[in-house]
Amino acid sequence: MENPKWLPSITFDTLRFTKRLTQAGAFPELAEAIAEAFKEASGEAEVATKSDIRALEFEALPLIEWVTYHRTA
Repeated sequence: MENPKWLPSITFDTLRFTKRLTQAGAFPELAEAIAEAFKEASGEAEVATKSDIRALEFEALPLIEWVTYHRTA
């Protein structure tokens, strides 16, 4: 799934993450599996910021006004 243009991409260094886990005592296979799972999970997360929501509200306002006007007319 490709991120929308307004959603910032997250850079994740799996090698560094894996090395850190193995230095802490994790088996390499486990460290790699955790790194891949984290990468997949963080890549699929779609988080909207306050400014994203404000921009969406700004874009939606004319449509909301149009629907309201035509519903009451």
